[in-house]
Amino acid sequence: MLKTIIKFAAIAGIAVLAYQAASYYALFKFGDHMSACYPASGVCSVVKRNVTEAELQGPMSTAMSCIKEKQSFIEARFQPIPDVAFKNEAVSATPVDADTLQGLREMCNDFAQQAAK
Repeated sequence: MLKTIIKFAAIAGIAVLAYQAASYYALFKFGDHMSACYPASGVCSVVKRNVTEAELQGPMSTAMSCIKEKQSFIEARFQPIPDVAFKNEAVSATPVDADTLQGLREMCNDFAQQAAK
């Protein structure tokens, strides 16, 4: 009985570790895909200036589609990207929040520095 409990605990521990490893792998690869897809889709060139949500919508959709195409089966399980269709939505002329814009600019600067190495 005790051996069975120990075996079960060991198997459960290994399963938890495998799940965590797959989750970290998916997050790491998601970052890699972002660093390739954001500049290629034009997100980084758009966020250099103050933009509206409508101006950012196209490049972001393209970037998310690019990331989704690059994902493996495991990555898609841990970092799912929904299918995005903006065809039926009203285009918003609202300016993008300054904090969001600054975060995107910093990410793009990091991507450029990684590419330069």
